[in-house]
Amino acid sequence: MADIDFKNVSMSEIFPEVDEKKARQKVASFLSRALPRMIRITSNSLTELRSQRLNDMPKASDSDNDSDRRIVQHLYAEQVVQQVKQAISQCNQESQNILNMLYFKNYF
Repeated sequence: MADIDFKNVSMSEIFPEVDEKKARQKVASFLSRALPRMIRITSNSLTELRSQRLNDMPKASDSDNDSDRRIVQHLYAEQVVQQVKQAISQCNQESQNILNMLYFKNYF
């Protein structure tokens, strides 16, 4: 790996400019659309998933019985929710209270 010569490199080359307006829009969209969906997914218990029905008759796989996909989706959603809670915990107390009331009021 090549060493970076910090004397001849500008900060904008290392850290590109952030479009704050776009970043705010993406965060607002995530918090208002994606996060509630993730919370809904995590509220479903993994034990509620149906197991595959077996019988001796050959047939195509049942498309509504995709337990593996739902388990992965559930585990992913749990990680997203935990990471958001971790990010919120880094805010000051007032901001934490506001964000928790806005996005996690029915979760805790």
